[in-house]
Amino acid sequence: MTARKRGPWGSTRVAFLEVKDRIAKRLERGEPMKQIHRDLEMPMTYEQFTKLVKRHLPNASPYGSAAPPPPPPMIQAPPHQAGQGPETEPRRAPIKRFQPLTRTDPAAVKREDLI
Repeated sequence: MTARKRGPWGSTRVAFLEVKDRIAKRLERGEPMKQIHRDLEMPMTYEQFTKLVKRHLPNASPYGSAAPPPPPPMIQAPPHQAGQGPETEPRRAPIKRFQPLTRTDPAAVKREDLI
């Protein structure tokens, strides 16, 4: 992997700001950022491009029109009526108490019990 030669300080930001309006229009049309970055052949990595979009075009959707839809609203269960269904208070599992370790006499253990 070869390292990119670093350009003058701020050159990528200047290149982005030159085409900022074109990028905004393409994002409004619903094009994904990856496609825009690839088509414009920007002199920066995709990560730098997305940071500049977030900074200078905060209302733009990074996925274009392919953005995932919002989740459906939560459906409330009907209120529980007495005498039907599960108890109103949930049961708690019994607490398991650990037994203290006891030593057994090795001579008292049968070989068949060990296998």
